[in-house]
Amino acid sequence: MPLNPSNSDYTSVMRKMSTQDMDQFSDASPEADDVNTSSPLVGRKESNAVSGETFEHHQEDPANFSSILKDLRASLPKDSQATDDVLTRFLRARDYKVKEAVKMYWRWKTFRDQWGIDDIRYEDVERLASTKLGYFHGHDLVGRPTCVLLPRNYHPSTTEVGEVVKFTLWLMNNGIAQADEMKASGKFPENYDGQVSILYDRRGMTRKNFDHRLFSLMRTITDIVQICYAERMGKIYVLGTNWFYHMMFRIISPLLSKKTREKVCVLKEPSDLLKYFDETQLER
Repeated sequence: MPLNPSNSDYTSVMRKMSTQDMDQFSDASPEADDVNTSSPLVGRKESNAVSGETFEHHQEDPANFSSILKDLRASLPKDSQATDDVLTRFLRARDYKVKEAVKMYWRWKTFRDQWGIDDIRYEDVERLASTKLGYFHGHDLVGRPTCVLLPRNYHPSTTEVGEVVKFTLWLMNNGIAQADEMKASGKFPENYDGQVSILYDRRGMTRKNFDHRLFSLMRTITDIVQICYAERMGKIYVLGTNWFYHMMFRIISPLLSKKTREKVCVLKEPSDLLKYFDETQLER
């Protein structure tokens, strides 16, 4: 299965960067290695109204949605995994255009078959899971289970890139299972949409944690996440940004849909998390 994107922009950028650039890539105000990543959050909790978040965070389906969904299902082969919920997310992701949703279905099916997404077990990713590179903890004010990503715990020299992809898929599968359980529990409003959020905490990350090999997989990873987990990503909260992060985002953003880009929320301070999370849902 080909893993390289159709162009080599990513690799070219990394080759042009000097060693000094890479040494400084995690400079975010204080030196990255000097950041106190265990310091407690400060500031008061703010309400949903302040954060602008509500449970009605997805677009309202059109009045003739049932007819659109019926047309989509009629255009597809019988597939027990293509539930109404899955097809609804395809339609929302493609602005209710049936032809585009059909294309999305076939890419979804191809990715699932190629990567064995439904067959990934904990034993397959146990080593990375034990490093605390990524895990689910708590939920945001909207009720979305939150995946905490800590790139400072990633060590390229001891990790295969395929292992990273499999671990990413396993994380998403777990998060979606949690979201579906929460939705079924009735603890959240009826229109809670079963999405997850991501807290990407870059504090403490240095160049030793950066893996240039993942550049060749970037298109594959972003495609898999956006297709196989369509409309499952509610918000991406980012802490510890700097010039390197913004440069990387400019490179990656063309691979992301407009909807996905709009879900990225850059936080200036750790205390900003309290606009989106109850303090009890955050680790110290």
